[in-house]
Amino acid sequence: MLPTDRLHPNKPQWRKVNGGVANFGIRFYEADMANEQDHVSILFPAPSVIHHAINVFVHGFCFIRSATHPYLAEQVGPLWVMRDAPRRRGSYRNEEWVAYGLMAEEIDRIVRKHAQNRYTISAICSLDDPQEPLRAGFKALGYRLGPPNRS
Repeated sequence: MLPTDRLHPNKPQWRKVNGGVANFGIRFYEADMANEQDHVSILFPAPSVIHHAINVFVHGFCFIRSATHPYLAEQVGPLWVMRDAPRRRGSYRNEEWVAYGLMAEEIDRIVRKHAQNRYTISAICSLDDPQEPLRAGFKALGYRLGPPNRS
């Protein structure tokens, strides 16, 4: 008996499917809901793809910045913060905060509560989500914004 044979027939059963964009590092999964008469297959990106990409970016960025002094990555709630390790002397560099999937007010609340020094925020939104509400939220909170990165 395979482990999948013990699964409840009405719960999603996951198996890896090779999609057309799998060559670019995005994995697709297929969810099968098997009822008595229905069979539904839905292809969608794995939910952790963007979170994995953010994790890779944060750790790679910290690796590069650690050339002169250790630069650490920590997850604070749903956000990532990159900052200097404790120093014996010298000034601290700016903290870098990375956020995904939150509104500007929530990001600002978390960052202000946990920031130890000057900081910058990189708010990431997917291509399908409009960035105008996020930009307007940060503008209303008094942040200076860079140019939009959409083409």
